[in-house]
Amino acid sequence: MSVTGDPFCPSCFSSFGLLWRNLARLAAITVVGDALVVLGKVMVSVFTTGLCGLILLNVNPWADEMESIMIPLLVIFVVSYVIGSLFMVVYETGVDTIFLCFLIDEEQNGSS
Repeated sequence: MSVTGDPFCPSCFSSFGLLWRNLARLAAITVVGDALVVLGKVMVSVFTTGLCGLILLNVNPWADEMESIMIPLLVIFVVSYVIGSLFMVVYETGVDTIFLCFLIDEEQNGSS
């Protein structure tokens, strides 16, 4: 870990041991984190698709020329889901890093 300055392989073993000793906390943070990640992906996709749907229905160049907006909205939904997934990976990595730092701090300094 770069926190303690140990080499990579010993850091991996110590991190695994630290997570293993706090398995219940890890399970709780994983469940909550995964639920927030799925919610974030869906919300980004739905809001982006809804906004683009309103634009396609109400703005003049597209409202007059389009017969159906289903295919463009499907493409927008897929693209926004991929982009939302990429952003949520960054969020998930941040949550995991902060959790590991919390466990290291608690182990070194006690729970006071």
